Amino acid sequence: LPLPTLRNFSVSALFDDIRLLFPEKSDILFFHVKPEDLNLYADRIMVEQVLINLLKNAIEACEESLSPQIVVEAVQKAGMVIISVIDNGSGIVPEAIDKVFGLSVCRQIMNRHGGSISLDSQVEKGSSFVLRFPIVTKRIL
Repeated sequence: LPLPTLRNFSVSALFDDIRLLFPEKSDILFFHVKPEDLNLYADRIMVEQVLINLLKNAIEACEESLSPQIVVEAVQKAGMVIISVIDNGSGIVPEAIDKVFGLSVCRQIMNRHGGSISLDSQVEKGSSFVLRFPIVTKRIL
């Protein structure tokens, strides 16, 4: 993976762009940003790639759900920007967690940003992926 090109960008604008990529899922995809003007200093393209991978997995996991729901939320907490992708899909069996599609790329991207990705999943109840980015303020020389 290349080094990230770090820039300050609006998380709300990122979520708006991602929402446009899944128009047929607008009834099950919910995006929340708090505060609404939350910014992230990161490589926007890489972060978008991580979120698209996670959303594709979540959509697939929800295919058998009677009332599928996927929530993508971003908050600022304890010196971190935390983005969560939570679904009520089929969940991931413990043996398959390391083999989740795209997770290794997602983990590498998060490492490149000095952040982390974690997963909590329960079979037949759903999964929650949590991305943690350190808050970095751009230094002006």
